[in-house]
Amino acid sequence: QRVSWGIPVPFSPDHVVYVWFDALLNYITVPGYVDDPERFAALWPADVHFIGKDILRHHAVYWPIMLHALGLSDDQMPRLIFAHGWWKIGEQKMSKSLGNIVDPTVVIRKLLRGQPFAADAYRYFLLREIPFGQDGDFSEEALRSRLDADLANALGNLVHRTLSMIGRYAQGKVPPAGDVGCAVEDVPLREAVAALPRTLDDAMAAVSFSTAREASWRRVEAANRYIEQQAPWQLAKGPHQVRLRTVLAVLAEVLRAIAIALEPFMPSIAADLWSQLGCGDRPRRLEDLAQWPGVPAGQPIGQPRILFPKVER
Repeated sequence: QRVSWGIPVPFSPDHVVYVWFDALLNYITVPGYVDDPERFAALWPADVHFIGKDILRHHAVYWPIMLHALGLSDDQMPRLIFAHGWWKIGEQKMSKSLGNIVDPTVVIRKLLRGQPFAADAYRYFLLREIPFGQDGDFSEEALRSRLDADLANALGNLVHRTLSMIGRYAQGKVPPAGDVGCAVEDVPLREAVAALPRTLDDAMAAVSFSTAREASWRRVEAANRYIEQQAPWQLAKGPHQVRLRTVLAVLAEVLRAIAIALEPFMPSIAADLWSQLGCGDRPRRLEDLAQWPGVPAGQPIGQPRILFPKVER
């Protein structure tokens, strides 16, 4: 039945045009379609359209038809339409009409109270629990579990242990690696860092943010295993100072790589880790990630800080 509002369709008096025509046109009118051809050519077509999966039909069917009807060519269609999933509470989709919304400010100020990087912790949780493109559930228990297991015990522990040992065993400066280069035990970490830029680039191009996060976290876990295997605290007690310096230098390189890899997802954490490592104002760029060494020997580190403090609940 015809609604009482909308723009009458000239060739079909029983129909009106409303949001799914008018709103879609904003995608091209705002970049300058018709009135600013130069700006339009610079900004259009869109590299990616992010939309909810319940409106995929409008963007993947109606919208290209409208663009073709306006005379735009095939290479002026959106290059990728990505339909993301729903965030759910239990089995129900979050919805303003249902009122079952999780307010991010409440999560950050209350559930993550006492965390200096609460927003980044929340971002991590979303990437970890909800592979981008799929549906996912929110629960306070899962959020706290990821904060403890993944962030505090894995990433936070790696950063604090590494920088504390550089402070204790190397006078607070990144030591030079041994003259003989990396030992066989160091090769897997070095190769993992070298492979990370390509992995991240491919994952981001495919809008697979979860894959990018997982790749970064595998390096975090590998570095923690490396610490346990190499036991720098034992090397410090014996005649193994060259090996100790090499281990600490390798760990400093891994922290540099992790800071770069986390930049798109946990920018405040990346910036703080960069500062603790003593990298100052140097940019965190993907193209520099595979450099080895990328942290100059003798670089003073900052004061080690706990990224994810344990907070009573």
